[in-house]
Amino acid sequence: MFKKSEEKIDVPDKIEIIELVSLGLLENVKALIETGCDVNQADRYGNRAVLMAALRNDMEILKELIKAGARLDVEDHYHHSPRSWAEENGSDEMVRLIDATIKSYPKNK
Repeated sequence: MFKKSEEKIDVPDKIEIIELVSLGLLENVKALIETGCDVNQADRYGNRAVLMAALRNDMEILKELIKAGARLDVEDHYHHSPRSWAEENGSDEMVRLIDATIKSYPKNK
């Protein structure tokens, strides 16, 4: 479906993590995370890096985003969630990871 890239490429200084994830650039995603970028930022459509990773069915990038603190209990403006994309892609492994991660979130009282 999508090509994964292990190589790191030169990207503009102001690139958003959402764009890197949508391109499947794992090494660039890791490098941007190391700079302290906001892994939960949303674009004007409500897209977030975790949504793009799930849409791409990219488990490696999704795991990196989770390690960096990305929230999985989010939706875009069209009500797609990481879990709904994982289900649509038929990725039981990703669904289980998402469910386990969300279940580990502290409960609000």
